[in-house]
Amino acid sequence: MMKQELYLRLGELEEFARFLNRLKGEMEYHRLPLAELCERICEKERGILYQILLDTVRSVRESGSVAFYDVWKQSFGKYEAKLHLTGEEKTWMKDLFSYSHASLEAQLNEMEYYYEFTNKRISELRTEVQGKGKVYITFGVMSGIMLLILFS
Repeated sequence: MMKQELYLRLGELEEFARFLNRLKGEMEYHRLPLAELCERICEKERGILYQILLDTVRSVRESGSVAFYDVWKQSFGKYEAKLHLTGEEKTWMKDLFSYSHASLEAQLNEMEYYYEFTNKRISELRTEVQGKGKVYITFGVMSGIMLLILFS
């Protein structure tokens, strides 16, 4: 994977972690239905994740009785190709609201699990980005030395 792709993936994971943290806080404080909480969060944010959420919230409001999780999966599917995440991360993110019918405490526990897992992935990806950066620098220096030797 190219370094630019890694940075894009890292940015999407960081956006997801911020969203999870904010959603968990809103759930604890406001105790509103999931669609309302997501709408509140989307009002001030931009990015592909928030576009998926906004699409989900609008579809839930229009249909009235469709489960949030089912609409989330459909909305996620529309935007999935635009994401730079791995297949595993996409599948995992798509399952985010599978607990939406559970109690508030269970939802909060699930949010915490997702948040910790996302932060672990972010940490691993940062290490990978740093390692690739060193490889690219080394390759650049070696190429420069080779050109210097060839044209000397």
